[in-house]
Amino acid sequence: MGVSLATGAYGSYEEAIGQMTRRKSEFLPNVTMQSHCDLRYTQHFALIEAMRGFWEAEQNSIER
Repeated sequence: MGVSLATGAYGSYEEAIGQMTRRKSEFLPNVTMQSHCDLRYTQHFALIEAMRGFWEAEQNSIER
């Protein structure tokens, strides 16, 4: 896409994207699932924090 802009085939990234893509479907959030998704998001990041020490130790053992 950058080459297309540099050579003048398209005047902007927006124009290039518009010519190279077609919108097939639109997906909207399911409002009834918001509280569930919020909880899962919070749990996901809590798990990441809980595992941080483990993954750092694993990386350190590989680097030795």
